[in-house]
Amino acid sequence: GNCDHRLGAVDRGPLRLQPGVYCGGANFNGALNITFEPGLYVIRGGDWNVNGGVWSGEGVTFYFEDSSRIQFNSGIRAELSAPASGQYRNLLFFEKPGLARSAFIFNDSGGNRLDGIMYLPSRDMIYNSGSDTTGDRLAMVFNSLIINQATWTLGPVETAGGYRRLRLVR
Repeated sequence: GNCDHRLGAVDRGPLRLQPGVYCGGANFNGALNITFEPGLYVIRGGDWNVNGGVWSGEGVTFYFEDSSRIQFNSGIRAELSAPASGQYRNLLFFEKPGLARSAFIFNDSGGNRLDGIMYLPSRDMIYNSGSDTTGDRLAMVFNSLIINQATWTLGPVETAGGYRRLRLVR
């Protein structure tokens, strides 16, 4: 569909964003608090660079229509969860099939809590400089995963049958 929003440089907050199609990229500068209302956020035609602050949203899905990405920098803390029901149930990040290989980067986080599926099979996911991610319900599908100067603790989850599982698949 058409572009619903064009953000450009965002230097003031707090800000509440609405679902829709976001075109042309964005730079979130400073320690901004950004709240995402529940729904689908289509990212098209430009990267989102996030420089500090807190992102929060429950029941949100980010769809990357092209090689656009979100790059988290400078102590960002993201607390995002996918919808629990509906058409995008459990999808937090996903992309259009058949995209060319590209990077998706988390730099120096202030602690990320992500719940849902990160389905980005064309992306080389890179975690740098102390970036961390936790989540009770987190599944990740990437082209590759690179962890630089970050500490990850992986633990099993208990399934409905009482089984505890942790899977790393190449």
